[in-house]
Amino acid sequence: MRLAASLLVAMTFNATAFADSFEKGDNVWLSKQMTREELLPAMTASSDYLVKNQLADGQFIYIKDPLGKCCRDKADKYSLIRHLGGVYAILRTHQQQPDAKYLAAAKAGIDFVLRFRADYSGTQVVYGMNDQVSIGENGFLLIDTVLYDQLTGGDTYKQVSADMAKFVSKALRYDGPFATSGQWAESQALIGLVNYAHATKKPGVDPAFMALLQPAREWLTEVQQNKKYSHWSVQALDWYARVAPDVDPAMMNYGVTSGEKLLDNVMTSGMGGKQRLIGSRGGKFGSCGVTARNEGLISAYNLAKRIGKSAEARLFKARIREHLAHALQFQYGLPGNMFEKDPRWSRLARLFDLNGGVFNTPRTGFVRVDYVSHHVRAMASFLEGPGKDPEVGVTMDELTTPAAH
Repeated sequence: MRLAASLLVAMTFNATAFADSFEKGDNVWLSKQMTREELLPAMTASSDYLVKNQLADGQFIYIKDPLGKCCRDKADKYSLIRHLGGVYAILRTHQQQPDAKYLAAAKAGIDFVLRFRADYSGTQVVYGMNDQVSIGENGFLLIDTVLYDQLTGGDTYKQVSADMAKFVSKALRYDGPFATSGQWAESQALIGLVNYAHATKKPGVDPAFMALLQPAREWLTEVQQNKKYSHWSVQALDWYARVAPDVDPAMMNYGVTSGEKLLDNVMTSGMGGKQRLIGSRGGKFGSCGVTARNEGLISAYNLAKRIGKSAEARLFKARIREHLAHALQFQYGLPGNMFEKDPRWSRLARLFDLNGGVFNTPRTGFVRVDYVSHHVRAMASFLEGPGKDPEVGVTMDELTTPAAH
């Protein structure tokens, strides 16, 4: 099976001459309110970047690296998780700005991953690049197939979703055979499972719905008891709370406190740091960690609103806006981009069609699929949560009803 090679192009000029210039100047996004009118162009530009960098077989150009700065120490193989995260970002943009091209791209991306399915104990599941079965890849595929069918009002992936849910419901066990060290994969699988449970729920009392939620509830309980957390686990709890009846307030409170821990050692405006550093952790100037963490903070905000913790919700909203402002500096083609005043980088961005792409650090400038997709999903989640008026956590029904704009 063909996988696109990273785009590595050697350039002759010395990039170090302007590598540190990004620290000068202000972050223009810190003065903005992060309204729909301000964020939607950035979100659609990044999703358009993913669409235009999708090949005919559905895979993405995984990395665009004009200066050859990526993968010097370790090769970066194609990741089906990041691929599916890109599909999810495109679908999330379609929820905010419906466009047939987004649905077409999402379908092509899903169909590409379906090539990796094979039998596993009588169920068709995804085998990853290492020819092993991962709960994360199958869980993320479930997220995408359920959302695609909800947005199109069809059943294109009805059987695929059923197979994924069957596997995930059995595989989602704390410290089970499919457990991962950071528990990101289990969190992704949980989100897929609860979304599937909601999408297939029958009216009234539905034992099958409750049975699907059982492994999710047990896993989240174990996470709480073992005092584990990550930006993904907070998102998983947020999605669970949207669909499960009578969620334990103590569990949602744990999601709030986990969100507060995600803020530890993060540079904010109240700490007197440089405007361009706001949102960074430990002085590391990057976008990927910041915007991925922001997804968790937005979910923590939603949980705080649900249990009436207004002070915490206000804190999260302030920090979320700063994280958004920080990440928006790393997107090619936007006002305030750290390369906008450099003629050489502006030329590269034009010649390599990087507009809308997101780089992780200004010293490298290369764009990878997951940098873009985290950025898109954070903006979409913000527009549905902290950026929504009135400020309440968005409901599952609101998310799965095609938007009309």
